[in-house]
Amino acid sequence: TNSSNDDNPEIVSIEQSRLIEQKIMIKDLVIDMPIGVLPEEKLKTQRVIVNLELDVTPNEDTTSDWIEDNINNVVSYADVIEMVQALAIKQGHIHLVETFAEMIIQKCFENALIQGASVSVEKPDIIAEVSSVGVKISRKK
Repeated sequence: TNSSNDDNPEIVSIEQSRLIEQKIMIKDLVIDMPIGVLPEEKLKTQRVIVNLELDVTPNEDTTSDWIEDNINNVVSYADVIEMVQALAIKQGHIHLVETFAEMIIQKCFENALIQGASVSVEKPDIIAEVSSVGVKISRKK
């Protein structure tokens, strides 16, 4: 068999394609943290669920970076998770989920490879009649 794509113009190799978007996704990160404005919320930590979708600078070099399979060439989701967990604890009590979401975005934007971020922060245990309440904030650099 001939493995050349010249015989079939419908087949496009990765080298011939154009990367238009690259995202990092973190879904349902559960954190116990001090958050809320109600008096009972100030007495103990509570669960929040954080979701992130980060727009990262596309890796358009189809000849080397991704082929190297090197963590240093990408945004590490493990590093992002650690950052969010650290923010939840070191800031002390935060009143609003909006504030926490904005703090996460601000910290993400310290990474030059991150060009945009959508962050949701939900509180699943605060209102019995719903599965969760929260906020989603999206920003671009």
